[in-house]
Amino acid sequence: MKEKKIADIVTADIRTASIFKRHGIDFCCGGGKILSDVCKDKKLKVSKITNEIEKLNSNSKEKNYDKMSVNALINHIIKTHHKYVKETIPTIKDFAKKVSKVHGKNYPETNLIYHLFLRLSDELLDHMKKEEEILFPKIKILLDKTYSKSVFFSYGTISNPIKMMEMEHESAGKILKEIAELSNNYIPPPSACNTYRALYNSLKEFQDDLHIHIHLENNILFPKAMKFDD
Repeated sequence: MKEKKIADIVTADIRTASIFKRHGIDFCCGGGKILSDVCKDKKLKVSKITNEIEKLNSNSKEKNYDKMSVNALINHIIKTHHKYVKETIPTIKDFAKKVSKVHGKNYPETNLIYHLFLRLSDELLDHMKKEEEILFPKIKILLDKTYSKSVFFSYGTISNPIKMMEMEHESAGKILKEIAELSNNYIPPPSACNTYRALYNSLKEFQDDLHIHIHLENNILFPKAMKFDD
């Protein structure tokens, strides 16, 4: 297992994502790295990670997303992760605005967090719209062997828009990393009010969901789609 890619391990068992997250290992945008190499870079014992993974109950009812059909996976991403992002953004925006206004003078990082989240939310909403209206329908068309490439893929192969989406995932990941650093990994100061604490808790949940979201696309959906583009 230590010589497997992080993404492949998470693809085989989505529960391992929580183990990697606990140890600060990027499994979505950085999922192409080998486990042993990542552990060496982070000065972690690879045996500790593999032991934790092996302790997972193999009889769990967790879904195996890699075995889902492309259509089912797309529907899951839209109904679960896209829905979550759209529904959660307004609440976090409201929390961030209030915290920035009330605590920005004493905790200037909250001002930066507010503006970074505004930027992130704008990018994600635009990104998901492109996926739902352009990329995902084209992937579904790609599964139909009767489609005409000259009509639907005049710009080239499906890999071109996929690469664009992956670049946008990378951008979102960088913003989230910056927010995590500014917030001390979502640990509010002792004097923080309930709204302050709610903001950091919501941001952490948002980050965790987005990491799974990006993993499902980058490491499962997109590779599956490109296999049909021969």
